[in-house]
Amino acid sequence: GLHPGPFHPLNQHRSQALALLDQDIAALGIKDIGGGGLVRQQFRRDLHDGRFNMEFAQSALAALQCLNSAGDASLILILSDINMPGMSGLELLPKAKALRPDVPVIMITAYGDAETKRKALENGADALLTKPIDFNSLRGEIDIRVEHAA
Repeated sequence: GLHPGPFHPLNQHRSQALALLDQDIAALGIKDIGGGGLVRQQFRRDLHDGRFNMEFAQSALAALQCLNSAGDASLILILSDINMPGMSGLELLPKAKALRPDVPVIMITAYGDAETKRKALENGADALLTKPIDFNSLRGEIDIRVEHAA
């Protein structure tokens, strides 16, 4: 079929950041409507300028399907909540890494305890952010990846 190769104009400039948000979006520290609205709002200028796209998945399973269908598209970052219904972020981690070992994963947790952090890092997470999310540090992480992917 007509599978867009790595140099397809669509993937040329836009890197994809994949964000996984649990259904309890209030857990992100701010009441919010719909999938990833708060995150989109924080990055609306970048999204508008086409620096990167964001895909939002409502569950770990949906995220894995996203990763599967992304093929070799440029993914800069997977952002995943640890506490999600069904498969947890910690269970998702090795599966995501198996599909796309090249893509860094940042976990989000409400509990920034040492044990959670150790588990996340042991399972292959690149960083752990605690809620409410500090969008400046998240922006920093994304900026590094975008520059790196360019």
